[in-house]
Amino acid sequence: MKTRLKIQASEGQFYCRIRSSTLLGSSRSMEQQSQKARNKGVAISALIREQKERYRQHDPHLNSALDEVYQYVTTKIDPVLTKALEEVLLYQPDQTADFLANAVRGTLNLKKYNYVELKRQLYFDRKVRHLMVLAMNNAIRERPADPKEFLAEVFESRSRFY
Repeated sequence: MKTRLKIQASEGQFYCRIRSSTLLGSSRSMEQQSQKARNKGVAISALIREQKERYRQHDPHLNSALDEVYQYVTTKIDPVLTKALEEVLLYQPDQTADFLANAVRGTLNLKKYNYVELKRQLYFDRKVRHLMVLAMNNAIRERPADPKEFLAEVFESRSRFY
C-alpha cells in the first residue's frame, strides 16, 4: 500500500496530509466524532445562553427553582460538607474519598490513613475539589431525605478512585 505525505504551508501554518486508503477511513470516523463533539458543544452553548437570558429577564420559574436549590444546599448540604471539608483539609489524607465518607458518618479513625504534606490549596485542587463538586451535584440532583448518609455513600463509592 502506498502512503503519500504532503506538507503545505500557508500563512505561517503547516498542514500535513497523509493519503492512504486505511488512514482515510479512520480519519473520516475521527472527523465524524469531532463533528459530533462540536454539535454537542453548540447545543450545550445554546442551552446555557437560553438559561442566562431567562436569568437576565428575571424569569419567575427560574428564580424560584434557584431559590429552592439555594435553600436546600444551605440548610441540608452545607452543614454536613463544611465539617468534613475542615477535617480533610486539616489532616490531608492520601485516601481522600474514604476519609470523607467516614468523616461525614462520624466514624473517623485517624490512625487508619496515610497523610500527605502539600500546600492546602494544592491538596484541595488535586484531591478534594472534584469530590466535593461530584457530591454536591449528586445531592442537588437526587435531593435525598438523609443527606448525611447519601453523601457518605457517594464518597464511599468513589473511594477506589481517590
